[in-house]
Amino acid sequence: MRHWVTTCLAVATAAVVTVAAQQNATLTLASGERLQGQLVDLGGSGFTFRVNGQDRQIPRGDVRIIDFGDPAADAPEAAKNLPAGTNLLVLRNGETVQGEFYDVGGTTPLRITFRTSGGERTVNADEVQRIYMTRVDGGDSAGGSGGSLQGQTITVSARTRWTPTNITVSRGQTVRFQASGEIRFSPRGHVATPAGSQDGLFDSNAPMPSVPQGALIGRVGGSGRGGGSVFQIGSQESVVMPADGQLFLSVNDSGLNDNSGAFTVVVAPQ
Repeated sequence: MRHWVTTCLAVATAAVVTVAAQQNATLTLASGERLQGQLVDLGGSGFTFRVNGQDRQIPRGDVRIIDFGDPAADAPEAAKNLPAGTNLLVLRNGETVQGEFYDVGGTTPLRITFRTSGGERTVNADEVQRIYMTRVDGGDSAGGSGGSLQGQTITVSARTRWTPTNITVSRGQTVRFQASGEIRFSPRGHVATPAGSQDGLFDSNAPMPSVPQGALIGRVGGSGRGGGSVFQIGSQESVVMPADGQLFLSVNDSGLNDNSGAFTVVVAPQ
């Protein structure tokens, strides 16, 4: 009897520790998309982030800001002048720490470790207001690049090969994009953001085999279901057009019938 009780207590304790090892957070991605969930881990492939009970792997380079507090808070001056390749830790007491966001660990609460010029600095996640993964513009809080992009909004269904934008572009012209949302592709329900597959998948038969599966792509010119010049958009905020003609948008996948979801893309020719 004692052994059974001891075992139950151990299992219950482990369950509590597992739950406590998560920390509620809001991620702002390079695409402008925001994800709300729990930060679970940081590894070689990026962040493990739990959304609606499902773990997602998010590449480190896709994340701009991690909020543990108010996502609408203004960016400090240090975030506006952050050197390339440097991260910024902002504590709730107002202190800022520059360095490399190195590790997520611990249990109750989660612990955040930064590598700085003076050595490693570890703080509890409940002491953290925000982490900047890259420099932000002066007008940024945790939103997209300088706020909402003004342009034409296009819904890009994951089941449509090429969605026309009815926008005509010229070779060498810069077009700005602000993409958000997520799609699911394949019967297994793999998830992709505009940057591409969250599982690092590629499709050798997709329009762009070397670009992550499910990523947002564009095409200029052509007719019907193909032709023209195809290019990657992903999480890029601006792209130089490769040709003259009408701009089309799609997802980088060879089989669309088992897909679901859509990207919302704001397009602004410059």
